[in-house]
Amino acid sequence: MSLLPPSSEIKTKLRQQALETRLRLPVADLSRDIREKLADWPLLLAAKRVLFYHPFRQEVDLMPLVGQFSDKSWFLPRTTNEGLVFLGYSPGQVMESGRYGILEPSESAALYEKPDVGDMILLPGLGFDRDGYRLGYGKGYYDRFVATLRKRQASVLLVGISPSTLISTDPLPRDDWDLPVDWLACEHGLISVAP
Repeated sequence: MSLLPPSSEIKTKLRQQALETRLRLPVADLSRDIREKLADWPLLLAAKRVLFYHPFRQEVDLMPLVGQFSDKSWFLPRTTNEGLVFLGYSPGQVMESGRYGILEPSESAALYEKPDVGDMILLPGLGFDRDGYRLGYGKGYYDRFVATLRKRQASVLLVGISPSTLISTDPLPRDDWDLPVDWLACEHGLISVAP
């Protein structure tokens, strides 16, 4: 008898399928196309502070946007015992290998503390559905961070980053703590996720 709820078992299978699919995708080309769509998007152009991620396991690579938009403040996640914190990042900054082998800013980098209107989070995921729900790696770091952020400032914009192949037309299994993104960014453009 399994102790995991049914959605956890399904999510585990979906994660494995998504990882296998992503390994077969031309991620470098898809990353370039997604960056180009984001670079022309008025909401990104207007954002002053952007939280994003360092690519891991064939994730879409958004790192070149930092150099392209040096007028913005960029923040990368760092894993702590309490969850995720986001720290300032600029090109050439020394990075450290974190808990899961993902490159992270050092603890001395500037902390993202006070969310404000116009801030944006570019979220990685193994997949998303058309309703904006995200399939993560299962540790819940982003879920907890976003839930806390939303309590403090509801108008921070959440953007899911994914190749279109990994955006499901069928709803993903959802748990009570899952929160949808506001937009999806894929190689074909930006998709508004209307509630």
